[in-house]
Amino acid sequence: MAIAAGGVLTYLCVGILLIGSRFTEDLKSVIEDPAAFSAGDPELLAPFFLLLIPAVMGGFGTRELLRIVMRGRESGDSMKVIATAIGGLLLSVLVYVVLALFSGGVTRR
Repeated sequence: MAIAAGGVLTYLCVGILLIGSRFTEDLKSVIEDPAAFSAGDPELLAPFFLLLIPAVMGGFGTRELLRIVMRGRESGDSMKVIATAIGGLLLSVLVYVVLALFSGGVTRR
């Protein structure tokens, strides 16, 4: 259940970050009546499907965070050690995101 909640939270956060404050209203409209929202233009629905990619990744990240906590508790690690492991994971994810954002295929001549 926590993994699914992590995926849903990631979906909503990334959607609000990329689309803006109108994302929640648009999402409600898509859920209620997708045909009326797209009004013959299926490209309007694409962002809502493409956001499933970060949602799945958010679910995987939530699962890994829970694994770190569970392994730490089983082995008797202190909360400081567990928090350090979680911080390391989050820092590495941040580095990957920054690298992905700034490693575009555009070359300058």
